[in-house]
Amino acid sequence: GVWMVRGTTTSGGATCAGAAVAWLSASPANGLVAGGANTNVTITANPSADGLAPGSYTAMLCVATNDPAHALIGVPVALTVTPAPVVPCSAADTIFCDGFDPAAGPFTQPIQDPSFEETTDDASSNPYWDGSDSNAPGDTPFWSNLARTGNFAAWGGGWRGPGTQEWSQTVTIASGGPRWLNYWRNVTLAPNGTATLAIAVDGTVVSTTDIVANGTDADWTNVSVDLGAYADNGTHEVKFTYTATGSEDGNCFVDDITIDEQQGSTR
Repeated sequence: GVWMVRGTTTSGGATCAGAAVAWLSASPANGLVAGGANTNVTITANPSADGLAPGSYTAMLCVATNDPAHALIGVPVALTVTPAPVVPCSAADTIFCDGFDPAAGPFTQPIQDPSFEETTDDASSNPYWDGSDSNAPGDTPFWSNLARTGNFAAWGGGWRGPGTQEWSQTVTIASGGPRWLNYWRNVTLAPNGTATLAIAVDGTVVSTTDIVANGTDADWTNVSVDLGAYADNGTHEVKFTYTATGSEDGNCFVDDITIDEQQGSTR
C-alpha cells in the first residue's frame, strides 16, 4: 500500500488537520509497501529547525495510507527542550573559557634600584646591577661623585684615557601597553676621539648616542628609548655600555633608570 508520514500541530487532533511543524520530520516521508511487509521510518525531532527556546512542545505524527481500515493514524508526540549545559573552565585552558582574558594587574616598575642606592661604596657591587670597568678590573662604574637623586650614579669615562664601562640588569618587561626605557644623562666633560653610550636589549643595540657630537649637557637630560618590541612578559637583559677611544674619555653620568608606560621619566 501507499503511505505518507508528516508532523502537524495538535490543533487538528487525530484528524491531522493542523499545520505542519518543522521540528518533527520523517525519513523517508512516503513510500510503497507490499502487503504483510514493513518499512523502517526514522523520526527526527530537531529543535533548531524552528529555533525552539527551552520548554515543552507537542505535535501529531500523522500516518496516511490507502488502506481503508487504517486510512489515518495520529500519534501524539511530546518534546522537551532543555538549556544547553554550561561547561566549566578546565584547569588546562581557562584563558578563553569566558571569552575574555583575565584583567591585567596594575603596572609595576621592573627596574630594581633605579638610582643605584644599594651600591655599597664607590666602584663597589650592587645587588641588582652588574657592572664592570675596563680600567679597573673587578670594580664597577657606580660612584657617588655626581648623582641626580640619592647618592650614587653610573659613571662612564673619568679616566682621562680610553676605556669601557658597562652596567646591566635583567628584568621582566610586561605586555599590555607601551613600554619606554627612561633615564637621565649628564655629560659634564666632553670626550675626544670617539665616545658612545649604547643601550642593548638581549645583545641587540636599541639606542646609540654619540657623546662627542652631543658635547656637554647643560643639566641632567631625560632620554627615552622605545622598548615596545620587548613587552612580552619575558625576561630581558638591559645593558648600558659607554665606550671611549680618545685620550680624553670625558664624564658621562647616568641616573634614575626606569621602564615606564609612557615616554619621559616621572622621577
